Amino acid sequence: MNITIVSSLKDPASVNIRNKLLDSARWEPVDKGYEYEGFRLIEIDASHLYQDGIDGKMEDEGIQSDLIIFVSRHEGKDKRSMLTVHFTGNISDAKFGGQARELAVAAPLAARALLLSLKSYHDEVTMEATHHAPSSLHTPSLYVEIGSTKNQWCLEAPARTIASAILTLKVASGRVAIGLGGPHYARRLTKLIFDSDIAFGHIFPDYALYQVDEFMLQQAFEKSGTSLAYFDLRTSAQQRDRLCHLIQKLGCTVLQEGDISANSHKNL
Repeated sequence: MNITIVSSLKDPASVNIRNKLLDSARWEPVDKGYEYEGFRLIEIDASHLYQDGIDGKMEDEGIQSDLIIFVSRHEGKDKRSMLTVHFTGNISDAKFGGQARELAVAAPLAARALLLSLKSYHDEVTMEATHHAPSSLHTPSLYVEIGSTKNQWCLEAPARTIASAILTLKVASGRVAIGLGGPHYARRLTKLIFDSDIAFGHIFPDYALYQVDEFMLQQAFEKSGTSLAYFDLRTSAQQRDRLCHLIQKLGCTVLQEGDISANSHKNL
């Protein structure tokens, strides 16, 4: 698998992770970055948020990618030290780059592999709901981040953990579902990833469910590569009933809690 890692020189956590990547392997300098076995490390001067079409631009320069990993900082009200993984896209307006009502192509099984590796070395690891840009990417992509404060962005240990998880990434097969409901920090879905063979693609949290219509659901299924959906246990009955009707209309399937059991490899 050809993996391209995108580091923003404007992002201190991104630079920190880049430095640990360079320290961890014998990279060869190439045009606009570095190369090591199947990895390409690209440095950009702009924000990650405004990289719609970066995969097409790289292809025009002869760089083929099976997966794009954006290494970044995570900033939130929760000040705890955490490592986060998420996919990108805008459920409604494009407030932070990208296009309105557009989702990037997700990489669920790669995200699961990264989360499992990160969890081996760090206590607080979680998936987040889909948010912000870039959204116009045809190559599977994900964000992996250091959170949540300026001091933590520059710590060596979390950056080294992320660098190691990326360079040892081995993607295994498994079931994939989109996630619906729950909080922005998708801790229930993350726990299911750790306890079973399930992986999650795009995740729409409680606060955004009212904006999810048939068009957005169809995008989520297609760009996550699945026809399965899972509702967080705390999802309101009203939203669950509305979305279940749309999921059925699309010919897709809702996984029940009992369908996701520890170490289950049942094909649905």
